Amino acid sequence: MVMGSLPGKDSNYSSTNIPDFVIMEQSYLDNYKFEYNVNRVASSKYISTSSSINEGVNNPSYDLKGEKAFVWNRTHSEELKTLWSESRGKIIIYVYSIKTLELLNKIPSRIKLANYLNINLSLVEQIVASIKSSKYSAVIYKDYIISTILINSDSLSANLKYFPVNISVINKGKRNIARYGFNPSLNEYRTWSSKGDCLEELIGNRYTNIRTINKRIDNNILYMGYYIQTKPFK
Repeated sequence: MVMGSLPGKDSNYSSTNIPDFVIMEQSYLDNYKFEYNVNRVASSKYISTSSSINEGVNNPSYDLKGEKAFVWNRTHSEELKTLWSESRGKIIIYVYSIKTLELLNKIPSRIKLANYLNINLSLVEQIVASIKSSKYSAVIYKDYIISTILINSDSLSANLKYFPVNISVINKGKRNIARYGFNPSLNEYRTWSSKGDCLEELIGNRYTNIRTINKRIDNNILYMGYYIQTKPFK
């Protein structure tokens, strides 16, 4: 959406005739905290461009898919991902040492917590559910205190005995489905007992990139050099 002036206003902007979009921007700057807005004063000095350099066939990424795409297998730093999650209001999981009560890590998702603790994702879901039902928004898991809020060491010490303890019960009845891979460049066939084992071997992390591998399985697209499916290759 592009905003201009209100009906009846001319476009000769000045200190007494400010564009509506600048007024809206200034309102956001006055009422919200932005990590990257160094300039806290809105301005109408915006210059639009009609360049077509990034459109259609002129785009350097045009028609590049899978491993040929420029963004393939490129990742941002964990610090930047956490900052984005915080600014978007997403859940941040704080992990403290139960021995020193120090903050060990800020983790921006359940999947990343599963990887950090090296546990099953279903167990992480149980931990998060326990945190939400806890009066103190925290739960003890092994040598960690896990919370969805930032807690100082004094509060942790005072309320430690009240935190529920997760007993590491994983829901049963879920079975792993084998994944079969074929690498056309190496003419190599592989079999993994589960999606997690496949991810761990190919990218070194069994709890991340799940949606990506699912889409590539569904659309028969190469993933890290392999076609992957849930049935053996004939």
